[in-house]
Amino acid sequence: MKTTRKILAVILSLALGVMMFAIGASAAPGGTITLNNTMTSVSINGRTFNAYRIFDVTTDGAGHYAYTFANASVQAYFAAKSPSITTGADAVAYIEALDNNATQTAAEEFAIEIYAAIQAAAIAPPSTTATGSGTQAVFTGLEMGYFLVYDATTGTPITKSACILTTNDDDVIINLKWDVPTIDKEITNGVDGSVDATSADAGDVIDFSLTSKVPDMTGYTTYSYVVSDALTDLTLAADWTDDLTVTVDGDTLVPVTDYTVVTAPGNQAFTITFVNFLQYKALLGAPIVVTYSATFTPSTSTAVGDNEVTVTYSNNPLVDTDRDTTKDKVKVYCFAVEITKVDGEDNDVELAGATFELYKYNGSTWVLVDTLTTGVSGIIEFGKLGSGSYRLVETVAPDGYNLLTDPIDFTIVATFDGTDLDTLTSNNPLFTVNLGTATLSADVENNGGSILPGTGGIGVTLFYIAGIMLMLGAVVVYTTKRRKAAAR
Repeated sequence: MKTTRKILAVILSLALGVMMFAIGASAAPGGTITLNNTMTSVSINGRTFNAYRIFDVTTDGAGHYAYTFANASVQAYFAAKSPSITTGADAVAYIEALDNNATQTAAEEFAIEIYAAIQAAAIAPPSTTATGSGTQAVFTGLEMGYFLVYDATTGTPITKSACILTTNDDDVIINLKWDVPTIDKEITNGVDGSVDATSADAGDVIDFSLTSKVPDMTGYTTYSYVVSDALTDLTLAADWTDDLTVTVDGDTLVPVTDYTVVTAPGNQAFTITFVNFLQYKALLGAPIVVTYSATFTPSTSTAVGDNEVTVTYSNNPLVDTDRDTTKDKVKVYCFAVEITKVDGEDNDVELAGATFELYKYNGSTWVLVDTLTTGVSGIIEFGKLGSGSYRLVETVAPDGYNLLTDPIDFTIVATFDGTDLDTLTSNNPLFTVNLGTATLSADVENNGGSILPGTGGIGVTLFYIAGIMLMLGAVVVYTTKRRKAAAR
């Protein structure tokens, strides 16, 4: 379970089905009732518990017990029933006859009845209080009797419980053995070694599992259990329920009879409501597992899909509308690669017109991800990328610049601390990593070439100059010869 789990309050089950007694062999006025907390997700430290004595009890020490009303208010409560109950023996017979509900024992039904009567001030039996200290709450100085014990803490969200009914014959130890419902969401096909977070490319399918346990439903006549999942930057396929599985104790449930599914508009949330969840009461602690898939649809180049599941469950056997919740979340990340095209001699000069193709290696071949061309800023951004091996290939160079002859290979590697991005690295030192923006960036240089001579250029001019010089030389030679001939 996640370390961030909210510690929910109070006892989920305070019923005969979840207690163990250590009862002495004979009556002992001044006995105790000790609540011993063995639960991992619930603390009773500082919580207040009440113990109401419903009946006084006597015993011969040989297994025979006699019950009488603890005070006049208890006697009046039973006398007002129809038909009227006027003796302790008749009250015991009344309680035993309550065992007519398939989901509750007679003690559970009577605990709910008497608790409701006390809360409505219809009955006021003798009572005492104990406060939790560490993992125990101890009632001391008790007269021998038949007690109703329940959590009376107020002022904080609590999980109400069925109440304990016990005969205090000497010292009683009640081990509270069950936790409140929790739920754990995991990514089952993540690529970065974590079940709480992963990275993915846009369009990747992410598989999830939601794991809970059958809670203690002692004392409940109905029990609501609803799983809701809200997806950010993930979208359910139109037919996503075809691959949805819901199991309890390893058995796949039949959707029509065991749960209903409602998908929210936009296919980015759903609710699973269990039908007749109380049917799983006997499977206390059995795993409840929901599996489904959704497509990663990031809204930005470096979006983070923050996805939270909530389980809503009944928390008061006396009030069917009372509910509590517990939550868990996972995250799906994507990253961006920013390329700036610059002049090789002056990196401050940004170049437009460079076209790059980005490829990702899928384990057997390089698959084209996207093709982009730099604008006047010289910058392009490939976004919505997951971890993996990549190849950047320049296919068109800026005018006046030479095309890169070799591809640029690099990796994107992410690690997570719980649901948080912990590190982001690349094996190519050309790239600078910005963890805060989840971006890798690099300047890619292009070099311009020298111009070659051609017709109409400096090369033909040299020929003209050489020709003129030859012509001038010929004129000088001709003139010299004429002068010599005239001098003879």
